[in-house]
Amino acid sequence: MGESAADVQRIQTACQLATDMLTGEGMRLPSGAGPLGDHSWGSLLKRLPFAEVTDWGRLFNIGKIEGCKGQAQMVVPRLQRPAIPYDARWTFEVVPIWGNSHFVVQGHSSDSSDPVIMCDPWLYRFWTEPLGSNAGGGKK
Repeated sequence: MGESAADVQRIQTACQLATDMLTGEGMRLPSGAGPLGDHSWGSLLKRLPFAEVTDWGRLFNIGKIEGCKGQAQMVVPRLQRPAIPYDARWTFEVVPIWGNSHFVVQGHSSDSSDPVIMCDPWLYRFWTEPLGSNAGGGKK
């Protein structure tokens, strides 16, 4: 780990809090509330050939639930403005994984020895990957 090891913990905590805020705002269902008992509506809807679920949410009258890309886009600004400043300069972007079928937030540090941070609000998963790895592999 680089000099900003505390940043990794702060960012992962911020990802969790941002995801919890999306749940509180009705943008995602609580984990375990999906029709098959796992994450969000991901257990069913992520298997459909659509990247976004917002229109499906309207059709099925499940409110303003966002798909994986929309949730990731909402998390990025919350990570860019942390309550406690990061030790290093971090940039966050929405990236596709799993053959471009799913979207997550990826964070990179200005410290070259820091890992890549992955934040998946749709599946409520947060992990790190070493630099130079194929992001999206899924260490939790």
